Amino acid sequence: MTPEPISPGAVLDRALQLFRQHFAVLFPLALVIALFEAIATYALRDAGTGGAGIGLGISLVAATFLQGIVAGLVRDVETGGTGDRGAGELFAEVAPVLPRLLIVSVLAGVGAGIGMIFLIVPGLILLTIWAVVAPVVVVERLGIGAAFGRSRELVRGNGKRVLGLLLLVLLLVIGVAFVAAIFTEASGDGVGRFVQVLLGALVSPISALATAVLYFTLRRAHGEPAPPAVAPAHPSGL
Repeated sequence: MTPEPISPGAVLDRALQLFRQHFAVLFPLALVIALFEAIATYALRDAGTGGAGIGLGISLVAATFLQGIVAGLVRDVETGGTGDRGAGELFAEVAPVLPRLLIVSVLAGVGAGIGMIFLIVPGLILLTIWAVVAPVVVVERLGIGAAFGRSRELVRGNGKRVLGLLLLVLLLVIGVAFVAAIFTEASGDGVGRFVQVLLGALVSPISALATAVLYFTLRRAHGEPAPPAVAPAHPSGL
């Protein structure tokens, strides 16, 4: 069966709609995460290469945690719930797959990064076919290898449109970074850092929401039914 074409603009619009509806949960959570990252980065500023590596690891864990929380929230909405659960409830649901989610995030990032180093096109291809690997882990509770295969299966037939969505999100992130740089230049490093944290707390949930909404949109494009409200545990553990 040939999947229906998806609309990158519609996916992003839906992500923005969900962000407005669940702002009271998502923004404070993202702000706490962004503040934690900023404090850790500042504390490690003189630690050299090792400190930079630790800072990168902290950022990855934080982004992965937020992605898992958001995927759980979107699943709740997509399966008929209200999406009004608190951050604690969402975390409790995601916690069992958090190590697996972190591993797939690292592998996807490293794989795409290597692809970018040798030639841009392979990196973009990997980013595209692995675009929904994180929601797959959260919603379907698949093992690591199966999650990558499942993401590729869902993206198949909509690769160009998925890449288009990724580029839209990238433009949003670049725009925010540009605004933060302007504030830093005009107001000094302290104000610039505060603005960067604030804008990051606004953008990071939207990026995570776009990925989660994309996952469910691709399922519908392939004619698949909605997943169960609570995903079963996968017997393979990690």
